[in-house]
Amino acid sequence: MSSSNDQSPFHRGEQAIQDKLGVRERTEKIGHIAILGHLPDQHREFYAQLAFVFIGAIDRAGSPWASMLFGRPGFIESPDSRTLEVRTRMIDGDPLDGELAPGSALGLLGIDYESRRRNRLSAQVIVAELNRLSLHVVQSFGNCPQYIQARSTSVLDDVALLGRTREVEQFSSFDDKASQLITSADNFYIASHHREGAQSASGGADVSHRGGKPGFVKVLDHVTLQFPDYPGNNHFNTFGNLLLNPRAGLTFIDFEQGDIAFFSGRTEIIWEGPDVEAIAGAKRLVRFTLEQGRRVANAVPIRWRFLSYSPRLEQLSD
Repeated sequence: MSSSNDQSPFHRGEQAIQDKLGVRERTEKIGHIAILGHLPDQHREFYAQLAFVFIGAIDRAGSPWASMLFGRPGFIESPDSRTLEVRTRMIDGDPLDGELAPGSALGLLGIDYESRRRNRLSAQVIVAELNRLSLHVVQSFGNCPQYIQARSTSVLDDVALLGRTREVEQFSSFDDKASQLITSADNFYIASHHREGAQSASGGADVSHRGGKPGFVKVLDHVTLQFPDYPGNNHFNTFGNLLLNPRAGLTFIDFEQGDIAFFSGRTEIIWEGPDVEAIAGAKRLVRFTLEQGRRVANAVPIRWRFLSYSPRLEQLSD
């Protein structure tokens, strides 16, 4: 993001939704304070403590995917306030494996489930090698802890075997396994992408957390799922991208078994109506239509133990 006060930290899709919902002026003021063009020291230290991060990007065909990177704490380093070095490799079967290149736009999300702390950034890939990603930070900001379920984290020895060949299941409709993973989830991750002008810091890729009680994501038919959008920070990073480019990638994780499922497809935003009103706390809905998916069993080298639901979830019906 430019430090110039005449350049908004939000692109035209984000701005359009902020205008539509009457939060534009206030959100713009907050954005100029909260959204930075560098990593503050506390963010640099935060990423270095993590054993996993989420990333979002498009493949060479333009399909967005949400994905994960893993390593023992320290696998991410920040040599300076505009750079992240990620030294790991993607799991076999990751749809973004081999798809990133210098110049690729990438969104990154770090979460510490136990403290419910999370930070996000958008970046441009400088180096994309088998065991290394070097990222130039474009925008960086923190997110509030709402809707994050607390979990403890245990890194397995398998973190040293990330490149091991695994069985990858590919599909174009939700089978019983996928449907069970979706409907039992209390969180998932969504990647979106919008290419803004070359001089703008507000375009690019994004990856975001979505959380709720199990069942908050519903499978409507063999290719369609639906989830609510609860009150947030009014940035509308994801929705601004989807308004201009309705394609998205979703990732769901089995926290106990280590399975991971990747979906890519198209979205439709439901702004109002009885379907929105039927869900406590929902401000709008997203319907996602699957185009391609893949599942990798026991691929995640981390296990998590559930501790508690977000207190914010109990307030949604107030």
